[in-house]
Amino acid sequence: PMDGVDFEYHIFVSATGLDWSKEEWERAADRVFNLERAIQIRNHHRTRDDDESVIPAFEYPESWVNPLLGEKQGLDPARFRKLLTEYYELRGWDPATGHPTRARLESVGLADVANALEAVAPKLGDRV
Repeated sequence: PMDGVDFEYHIFVSATGLDWSKEEWERAADRVFNLERAIQIRNHHRTRDDDESVIPAFEYPESWVNPLLGEKQGLDPARFRKLLTEYYELRGWDPATGHPTRARLESVGLADVANALEAVAPKLGDRV
């Protein structure tokens, strides 16, 4: 049976009729993901602080027992921050700000987006 990313890829190709390889599809998805983040930065000044703002809502143990964990468990803020840093690094984003780096944006064909973010970055007090 087909599932996960393979399933999504085949649904996309079937629905659009585009003759894309899986690599082309993944590259397009990566562009979309980075563009979405850039729009959030430009329009809403999104930073790592925003991503960390969810921590207080999850610090208390769940009110139900997670069958996979076998116990009630809350979010460990230090572990969450470490995983967030790893996530940013995997995405090619600056771990301090959560912003895509110029190199990352250029690597997915979004140099124009990098230029636009650099134009607003001084106002945000952040690096692009």
